Amino acid sequence: MKENKLFSNELRDSFKILTVKDFGAKGNGVTDDFNSIKNAIARLKQNGGGILYFPEGKYRIGRGSDRTRDYGGITLLDISNIKILFDPAAVLWMDNLNPTTNLGDQCNGIVVKGNCNNITFENVAVEWAVRPVNRSTGDAFYFWGGIDAEQCPRNINLVNCRVKNAPQAGVIFQGCRDIVVENLILEHTHADGLHFNACHRNILVDGVRGTDVGDDCVALVTYYDLTNPANPYVYNNGRPPFNSPDMTTRNNNHSIIRNIIVDGDDHANGVRVSGGYDITVENVDARNRKTAVIVDSAIADGTTIKWSYLASRKIRIRNVRGKNNNVGFQVQYFNFMDASDWPTKDDFTLFDVTAENIDVDDNSLYGVYLERCRGVKFLGKVRSNNEIRFRNVKNISAEKIHADGSLFNLIGNSLGYPYPISSNIPDHDIYIEELKINGGQNFYAEQIGGVTIEKLSIRNSDKRAFVTSSTIDITVNQLSIYYPNRSNSSDFNKNAINVIKGWRTNIANLYVKTDSNSFGVDIGGGDSSEITNGFVIVGGSIYSTRNDSSPGIVFQGGTYGVTNAYANISYLNASEVSPRWKPYSRVLSARGSTSERPSGGTTAVSVGFEYFNETEGRPTWHKGSDVWDGANPPITSITNTPLYKGQIAIVGGIIYMAVGTTASTDWKQISN
Repeated sequence: MKENKLFSNELRDSFKILTVKDFGAKGNGVTDDFNSIKNAIARLKQNGGGILYFPEGKYRIGRGSDRTRDYGGITLLDISNIKILFDPAAVLWMDNLNPTTNLGDQCNGIVVKGNCNNITFENVAVEWAVRPVNRSTGDAFYFWGGIDAEQCPRNINLVNCRVKNAPQAGVIFQGCRDIVVENLILEHTHADGLHFNACHRNILVDGVRGTDVGDDCVALVTYYDLTNPANPYVYNNGRPPFNSPDMTTRNNNHSIIRNIIVDGDDHANGVRVSGGYDITVENVDARNRKTAVIVDSAIADGTTIKWSYLASRKIRIRNVRGKNNNVGFQVQYFNFMDASDWPTKDDFTLFDVTAENIDVDDNSLYGVYLERCRGVKFLGKVRSNNEIRFRNVKNISAEKIHADGSLFNLIGNSLGYPYPISSNIPDHDIYIEELKINGGQNFYAEQIGGVTIEKLSIRNSDKRAFVTSSTIDITVNQLSIYYPNRSNSSDFNKNAINVIKGWRTNIANLYVKTDSNSFGVDIGGGDSSEITNGFVIVGGSIYSTRNDSSPGIVFQGGTYGVTNAYANISYLNASEVSPRWKPYSRVLSARGSTSERPSGGTTAVSVGFEYFNETEGRPTWHKGSDVWDGANPPITSITNTPLYKGQIAIVGGIIYMAVGTTASTDWKQISN
């Protein structure tokens, strides 16, 4: 046997070193070495462990009646303290496809099964001589555990191993524990590259490179038996895959998955976590996949979805880069039988996922996609040049989201909530510290409630910049819009801000700068189904190049006009004859007509209209006959319970709006 630097002094002293050629293996790619390898493993077991070394060569495994899917070209059964060591130029050469179908129907490459402890594979390469035409029987490495958590394969190490042309998966661990995988190379598998099912204790994966992997490159999946959830672990009459009855037993617990690079074959994902608990995934670079990283749950429907798995908890995702995938980052509950159950089905929709530093580009569908999920937190910066969409979500927070040339889209119930908005749209509890949208797209929210954004900046939107429809309790504490309507649209799409059928939309510190025909603000009322009730802008300015003396703020009037609205800003139209900053202040307490100005400063104006006298010392807008429009003027005290949502009160020069009708604490300050 040639000297090999991989043998340390410690190993020489503690293990018997055997070479597979001493048992008749040829390694010439022609002779079937199955029985020689089998005899060498038997000697290791007899010795109580040791090292089996494969020198340079192709160790062919052919077809045979004794080579079923429960076995491999190398099989370790109820054996411990074993190291399988390959020369870097050695390969387990799987030449066992069905010659008629070109599919796998016999043994795997390597199988470890039963009570196995302290097993190491180093430099082991498993390659099928011919790539199968489709997914079929044959995993390169198959670690098969069982119900007994102590007698399963454990303390397993895969170091510098390679897989190519596997009919099914590259490496599968089922019901195992205490696993280390380092520097794994996967090429052209028909199923998952590296798959963990119902493993536990400690899992470390450091370094996986996948090319053209037929399913998920790295998958951590534990299933859930809807028909018999109390039966822990077993599907298929004792054969894996395994399921777990809860989130703390065998959910690939305490895993660290890092330094994953995958490219090619968009059938599945870069990294997938399903039904997992206490898992960290970091440093992922995925290209040309279905999704770079996905955390999902599902209820099986027997057709589209074959397995059920619970919402994952204590999941940490860090440093994800993706390019040319369908989706960059995704969290979703799949249930095609009943899409409306997501707010109450805690086992499947209540996630605990923290994602940090997500950077994904050039995806065919979405950069980031959340649907029917609760409990997702984004730290650091999330950036994409594709649409970022949150749909049917709750309890979502983010520090920084940068949408570069992409739409930021918030959508509530995909089936639509019934009207009225105020009593049917729930609080989705979405909080974003900083949101930047640059280059062509806008902010859009529909059928959603309970959204707070501290800082929102929108630049160069193609048409409208900030759009909401059928929403409740949308708050932006600093909104900056630069150069909307790049397409120079002339219809309602031209305006920087467009709100319709919105309840309690609050904007503070507004800045709009436009060089087109855009108006700064367009607040639509609604129709017979719903109207806009409660719109507030406190502080800010609108700069435009229009040749117009009006402020560029439009409130729908008439039968379905806006109610309970307040705006207090300044504006400048640079193309006026004598441009200057002018104040604009308006309060609506009931429906009124659209605004118009009289021909002179003293002309009588009827209730429901407003006017502007430029001859005043400090010109401002006024209401006809009464500064308060309609029959519901603001009250002067907030000590009593509000009479209705959206009611306005002014106390000591501070404006308050009612957000409820339960107690005096339902008054919310909306101005300084």
